[in-house]
Amino acid sequence: MTGRVAAACPADVIAGPLAQPALPCRQRRSAASCAPKHGRPDDCREEPPMAKAKIRHIALATNDPIKTANFYKEAFGFQEVGRTGDPHSPEGIAWGVFLSDGTLNLAVLKFKNIDQLGKGLDYVGLHHFGVLVDDLDTTMAKLEGLGAACFMKQEPEAKASFYETKFRAPDGVVLDVSEHPWIGAAPAGLAEVALPKVKEPAE
Repeated sequence: MTGRVAAACPADVIAGPLAQPALPCRQRRSAASCAPKHGRPDDCREEPPMAKAKIRHIALATNDPIKTANFYKEAFGFQEVGRTGDPHSPEGIAWGVFLSDGTLNLAVLKFKNIDQLGKGLDYVGLHHFGVLVDDLDTTMAKLEGLGAACFMKQEPEAKASFYETKFRAPDGVVLDVSEHPWIGAAPAGLAEVALPKVKEPAE
């Protein structure tokens, strides 16, 4: 995501003997507009398309992450790619299991300490989703401009590690944004990734 907005297209079709779908604005340029200006032949270069954000993370809230994760592994063959948090520690936001289908990270979590949804820490069900973006700063500014409130963001010293920035959309839905793929999630340019074999810890 570059933050640049293309000029509005004046029409949806190109006039001619047979109407056809219009090209994107960046490609709809006349020969005159592509003529070199001031001796610079590179004025006709196309701007690179903006990267499309991708949903790469879904979080489920459950009271028993191990049991719930095992259900989805047995039912759909999802692969465990990691675990997070300590079920025996009172600290932290959540603990649980990360699963993947090769494209999307499914976090099966028991939340603690912070009630992000306002439904209580015993809430069970879909909790939030996460979007992989190309430019975090631009995305944050856009979300805030649309009325979403940021309630958890990356500290400067955490820049070198994975971190997701949390927003509450105007309708109350919680969403994460990150410049880096979640564990087991495919980068924006790939449909699927090969998952490493992870030795599952003893229960």
